[in-house]
Amino acid sequence: MIKHVTINYMNAACSIIASNYAPQARYLIESLRTTNPNLKFFLLVTDDEALSDPFFLDIEIVIPHDLNVDPATIKRMSHLYDMVEFATALKPYLLSYILALPDGYETVTFLDPDIEVFSSLELGIELAKSNSVSLTPHRLRPTFETNSYFDETELLRYGTFNLGFICVSKAGGRMLEWWQNKLELQCTRFPDSDVFTDQKWINLLPGYFDFAVIKNSGYNVSSWNIDERIISKRGSIYFAGSDKIVFIHYSQMSGELAKGGKTSHWTSNTIKSDEVSQQLIADLTNNYAIKLQAYAKHLVHNKKKVKQRVNSGIIRERQINLLRMNVEVNLDEHNKYIFRFLNLFAKLERSSAYRGLRKGFYNDLIRLKIKFKKKNFPF
Repeated sequence: MIKHVTINYMNAACSIIASNYAPQARYLIESLRTTNPNLKFFLLVTDDEALSDPFFLDIEIVIPHDLNVDPATIKRMSHLYDMVEFATALKPYLLSYILALPDGYETVTFLDPDIEVFSSLELGIELAKSNSVSLTPHRLRPTFETNSYFDETELLRYGTFNLGFICVSKAGGRMLEWWQNKLELQCTRFPDSDVFTDQKWINLLPGYFDFAVIKNSGYNVSSWNIDERIISKRGSIYFAGSDKIVFIHYSQMSGELAKGGKTSHWTSNTIKSDEVSQQLIADLTNNYAIKLQAYAKHLVHNKKKVKQRVNSGIIRERQINLLRMNVEVNLDEHNKYIFRFLNLFAKLERSSAYRGLRKGFYNDLIRLKIKFKKKNFPF
């Protein structure tokens, strides 16, 4: 007779996906179960689609409307944000939701779905307990020390810390409330914007809230820091520099790897002279890709059309700016505002880039049922 052991979880972990990222989430969860079995896992699925893979039957699935957020706010965010922006904007809401559960979790660790965990997350959890929040910087060393080709201005554009990982304790509730407030309307990724999804806001933490920086080279190993972390293997254990690898972040790569494609993210920043490190990285990436491709067979593609979602970045930016000025504004009543803007834009230089953008605007106007005269908006 099999005895079922009840685990009293004191700490939780979570991630956020749309259904198309189910293969990544499955591998993340499998690696967590092996390395951190005492973490209770929650998965927020943003598109409300049922996950077809039976693997997820015993996973605690959360949908946006579970998060104790005003439904009108969720609807507005889902309308204005693209898929990535919407997922990242919900991050502090999910963390708050889990910490408020009657289960009494001391901490909750967020991990991006395109992460593979190799060892215990205990260091990050303990630092969050004593400092409210623990974070991983993109890099631990300046690029001139490693002769890296990585452009550090990227960190000015995307933020000091990589928010593919964050651990928060109950004492971090005030920070999460502030972060929610910012991400409701300012979680975009427009090219010239002052913000980049959820990440750049966290640059302000040093002046506002207590937090700890995890200066361990085994945390958040990825393409932006691989030059400073030589990969080695001792027995069955992988190391990044002198530290055991805690997790690898396959950021920007996993979608292509799941389709059987190849990426240059690692090779563009690896230490060219270290062939052993390069081979180990290739082995790890290949294993990850094989797993994703196997799990992708369980995907059921969503054939439903998304209605009333604006795709053109500049239209969305103008709409969001309107809401920032007055959150009570009804966008459906402000189509004339968008129309005036587009008419002005149509008069700009007629390069191929502008023509392509205008075509996208035109399609969005049709979707939004905005009436206009063709002569006022030439293509």
